[in-house]
Amino acid sequence: MKENTFVWCFHNGKITEPLYLVIVNLIILSTCGVTTSVLYLEHWYEQLLLSSVYIILLIAATLNQGCILRNFITNAIDISCAAAIFLLNVFFWGKTFHWGEILYAFFLFLFFFLYSHRYYDELTTEQYIFCTNLWHAGVILLIFLVPAQRQQDNLF
Repeated sequence: MKENTFVWCFHNGKITEPLYLVIVNLIILSTCGVTTSVLYLEHWYEQLLLSSVYIILLIAATLNQGCILRNFITNAIDISCAAAIFLLNVFFWGKTFHWGEILYAFFLFLFFFLYSHRYYDELTTEQYIFCTNLWHAGVILLIFLVPAQRQQDNLF
């Protein structure tokens, strides 16, 4: 592994410095998620559920992706919340997706998979920050694309 790879975040097993740009982007993403939940979901319990998951994601992802407290637990909560948000959005708007949004989401997930799994060990700190923020920007765009263009139509 190169000296300047992502492991920079750790020195002798301890995190050296938080990634503030990633944290700011996570705050924007979660704020957008809560805002669209409140504006576009019909029922208060749907709004509360999705908003709560976004807030939990903000805390866990900030600790994990922002390199404040990176461990198995924060990683698992981060991934679980992201998956829950994805599934809830599919539930709320799944019947109304257009093929372009599905294709956009596919390429977005492909990008995420490549940078977070395939090239993860080869990324420098700057590359990791850029890829993470680009991924989050793509997710923010998707958060606004789907609800703003159509009415909610739950799968069940």
